[in-house]
Amino acid sequence: MNRLRGLTRCASRLAGGLARHGVGCTLGRKDNPTRRLAADGTSARRNVRVAVPATAKRYHISVLKINKRPAAPAGRRSDRGRVRSFTLIELLVTISIIAMLAGLTLGALQAARQTACEAKTKALITKLNHVIMQRYESYLTRRVPIRTLGLPPNEAARRRLDAIRDLMRMEMPDRWSDVYTTSASGTPHRYAWGSIPRPALSEMYLARYTQKEPTGEFGPAECLYMIIALGMPEAMENFNPSDIGDADGDGFPEFQDGWGRPIMFLRWAPGFTGVSEIQINDPVNHHDPFDTRHVDPAAYHLIPLIYSGGRDKEYDIEVNKTYVYDGSPYDSGAGTPLDEDGDGLNHYDNIHNHYMAQE
Repeated sequence: MNRLRGLTRCASRLAGGLARHGVGCTLGRKDNPTRRLAADGTSARRNVRVAVPATAKRYHISVLKINKRPAAPAGRRSDRGRVRSFTLIELLVTISIIAMLAGLTLGALQAARQTACEAKTKALITKLNHVIMQRYESYLTRRVPIRTLGLPPNEAARRRLDAIRDLMRMEMPDRWSDVYTTSASGTPHRYAWGSIPRPALSEMYLARYTQKEPTGEFGPAECLYMIIALGMPEAMENFNPSDIGDADGDGFPEFQDGWGRPIMFLRWAPGFTGVSEIQINDPVNHHDPFDTRHVDPAAYHLIPLIYSGGRDKEYDIEVNKTYVYDGSPYDSGAGTPLDEDGDGLNHYDNIHNHYMAQE
């Protein structure tokens, strides 16, 4: 027992000496090493066995290495070497990859947005075309307010054709001059044989026009909305509030495409004949269906044109705003591709009912 106490005192002095050199040690039984001799250690490096008498072989001394130096800060050289960090080239490569991925993602989103706008525009023009063509084709059997009794067949057919075209002009206007223009006698247009009275629907248009004069910038689009809203109010159920707007803020709404631009309308677009594949300047095989007796030999089938500027929002289609109807639907030149802004013809991406009818 005395030898064990001596060994303990020896171990205590050893621990004190080791502590001065940054080493701590503990003394305890192998099965319960709980007695602490030096409490400065932070990480175990190795165990040192101390030779003791046979009676004390159940005890051992653990030597602990104490790291008194503080940990090296980030980016500084430590005892174990330099901390790993990114080089400038690695950062630039990473940024380039992220930029490329972002560009691809934004490009895909933009393409998807454009596709959605195009799909919405096509759906809206399809509905507009259906409504307008119903009205347009109704003139094939429309009664006209003229007397043809006792006239030669061709003369009666000529007067009926003139009256039908004039009714179309007044009830399906594509410019404001179709609404307010009158002749010296007070009638909208006077033919050699006379004229027809202004129909009730045209009187409604005129009353709407005189309440507040429009700016005229999007006259064809505003006339299209007026034709449906006043002339066929039941058809307005086919359209959503998001399909309607007022681009120029003049109080006359328009139907708007997926890009928020007014959808334009031309009742007769003879200048579009070279672009359209369903409107062909062929009086023999595609004669005007309203001219049943071919009293106008040069007349061919004209189809109303409903069109959007498309993705570039440029129409580049001649409207001829100053044109005043002179009795012939083929003289206005409306529908001809036109470079309106001096940057070349941009009508190729237009979305229109003539193209959609081919699909």
